[in-house]
Amino acid sequence: MLPESEDAAPPQRPTLVEFAARPLLPGDVYHTPEGYLVFTGQYHRRRGYCCQSGCRHCPFGFAKSMSSEQ
Repeated sequence: MLPESEDAAPPQRPTLVEFAARPLLPGDVYHTPEGYLVFTGQYHRRRGYCCQSGCRHCPFGFAKSMSSEQ
């Protein structure tokens, strides 16, 4: 195995369009009694990054209250 170059760029996260083209998996979403579509923690972990929108099931620890402190 070759050593990694220090100049190697980190892998880029997919764009929203690229990620949206991927199919949803069972357990990625559910509907609330009010009819809202809610993404689960499983979906967010698969996406791989925090969008910092205060999602209900954010596995990255972001909360809307954190954004108002800035």
